[in-house]
Amino acid sequence: PIENCVQVTHMALDDYIYIALIVVCIPLGAVAKHVNGYTNRLLYCGLVGFALALLAFQEQIWHSLLTVVGSYLIVKYSSIRYCHVMSLVFNFGYLAFFRMAGRFGFQEVSTGTPNAVQLILSLKLISVAFDLRDSTLHHHDPKDDSQAPPAFPAEALNFGFMDFFSYSYCFLGLFTGPFFRYRTFYDFLNQPDPEKMPTAKKAFQELTYVPLYIFVFLVLQKYFPVWYLASDEFLNHPGGVIYRLAYMYPCLIWFRWRFYIAWQLAVSGFTMAGMGAYPKDCECRAGMGPSKVSQKYKGNTLTVDSQTGCYVEEDIDFTTIKQLNVWCIETMTRATGAFVHWNMGVQFWMYHYISKKCPLRQYRRFAVFVVGAYWHGLHLGYYFAFFSMFICVLGQEAFVKVTQPLRGRSPTWLVYFWNFVDWNISWRIYEYQQTAFRLLQTDDILRGWASLYFVGHILSALFIILALIISRISKSSKGDKNN
Repeated sequence: PIENCVQVTHMALDDYIYIALIVVCIPLGAVAKHVNGYTNRLLYCGLVGFALALLAFQEQIWHSLLTVVGSYLIVKYSSIRYCHVMSLVFNFGYLAFFRMAGRFGFQEVSTGTPNAVQLILSLKLISVAFDLRDSTLHHHDPKDDSQAPPAFPAEALNFGFMDFFSYSYCFLGLFTGPFFRYRTFYDFLNQPDPEKMPTAKKAFQELTYVPLYIFVFLVLQKYFPVWYLASDEFLNHPGGVIYRLAYMYPCLIWFRWRFYIAWQLAVSGFTMAGMGAYPKDCECRAGMGPSKVSQKYKGNTLTVDSQTGCYVEEDIDFTTIKQLNVWCIETMTRATGAFVHWNMGVQFWMYHYISKKCPLRQYRRFAVFVVGAYWHGLHLGYYFAFFSMFICVLGQEAFVKVTQPLRGRSPTWLVYFWNFVDWNISWRIYEYQQTAFRLLQTDDILRGWASLYFVGHILSALFIILALIISRISKSSKGDKNN
């Protein structure tokens, strides 16, 4: 249909604008590396980022400004015991208003770049409140012997509005992530001898496979468009369910490789600026930053390469701003394997601020899926996708757990066979669930799943049933041996 073709054209155009804004951040990052001094870097990162946000939001910039000012007032003037909860409720509540602004008489906000900025911004603003609370308690607790540096060093606890503003609007990661904590930003502003950071070579290495991702994305998007999944031609194709399952494979490839392009470009910008660069003995984790205090970094005793005048590359680690591991995602044999290596900054945020903070331990994983669905949007398609994946993860993990003893005793060739089967089943279920993520509309989702005979849900249920049966048989056989 013509309206579908027009929609695809608009989506592609928005993608190109989005990518252009991310690409601009790479040379801006190179400039940031050579801006010395805390105040100069603070102003550069914040004002440049706000200018880019203004280009994206235009007259709708007041949405992001309101959330920044509101969040600042919460963390500065509310009780330290409750500021994290208030910030969470305020920012996630505002996300609902932001998406339904048209229903309240305001101009409808674009679901493209402005929405992406608001999503990343909400995570950063919420994290400040949680980290400020935890760091304040850390500094006031003499019994706390944790080796990890606090999210807020003692001298940064009394930050001002400009510090908060610049972290919120920092041009690095503004449009697509990766998520980074205030501590990472603070360390970047106070980086000793930033010009000695070996960044250029590493930044270009991040772009090595981007041309391949772009080529595959453009080709597959043209010949396997998403809108075709909701068409009558697709649902009634004579090839049947085999054709429909096969079509989703290339369709999902370009859908996720589009994110590969954006994230690799974004990480290159971070690397070029030296943001998230720490000595390896800090033992950094994606999103979190250092898990240990580095004495080398603290005393500025890092080894300098006499030829380049920069720190030795092997001593510097950029794991803090690592966003994905493409090889692990593409070769994953279980659904959880994709989650761990996909959008790693946001995965850390979900684990650290939602899962760990959830008071009901047995519902922590479920809480992550609920928050993840809400964060992505209000369309029912997001909830269909996340809740279906939740069932899939439970079923697959239960099945793998009860069959692990059998797999451990299998010969090598059979282990590889099991892995191949797991890989195929995981991706077919993942593609099935992602249909909801892409179509979003309830009628289109149910029609699409019905044309596939709800194979994803049936396989997930089959995993759970088989796991229960095998577990019961295993317990019975153990009981017989004991008798």
